[in-house]
Amino acid sequence: MMDGKLIAKSRNFWVMVEEYGEQDGIVVLNKFTNHEGRIPYDSIRKWQEPDKVILAAQVTVGQNGLFEMNQFLDGPESEMITDEEEILPARMTHAVAARHECTAEEIEVLKELLIKQSMEEGEIIVCCARHGIQSGYKFVATVNGRTSFLEMGERQRVWIKPAFVPILEKVLLPPIPS
Repeated sequence: MMDGKLIAKSRNFWVMVEEYGEQDGIVVLNKFTNHEGRIPYDSIRKWQEPDKVILAAQVTVGQNGLFEMNQFLDGPESEMITDEEEILPARMTHAVAARHECTAEEIEVLKELLIKQSMEEGEIIVCCARHGIQSGYKFVATVNGRTSFLEMGERQRVWIKPAFVPILEKVLLPPIPS
């Protein structure tokens, strides 16, 4: 959970950073929210290969790095919302309208950014040039001014705001044929 709301499966991605204590547990880091916390080994229900840990507790994250664990009353899979439940209708409407404000070239850069998850300044410049956009800097400012889709961090790293990732996956990427 984050700030009292269930996290969608697509954003519930944790990386094991290290072991702590005398093999007391593991330190984990959420890839999207950067929350970090300790999970004692006795809170792990089972290790599922190749890279999944099933907890016997609910992890709750919040503002100022809050990381808490509470014992499950039910299984973890039944308590997680789906991506569809996370998508707010108003946000979907905004994303669809904003998409129509973008050129075909800008949409191609957004698709690549969505697939790669983030790009550094040089990657944005090269990607924009490959799609016929003269300035990577102008792309970020122009597209974000029209859409509010993007965030920028250190070393001019650019990514799509987490709230828009599941929406843009639906709006920009074709479904995979069965």
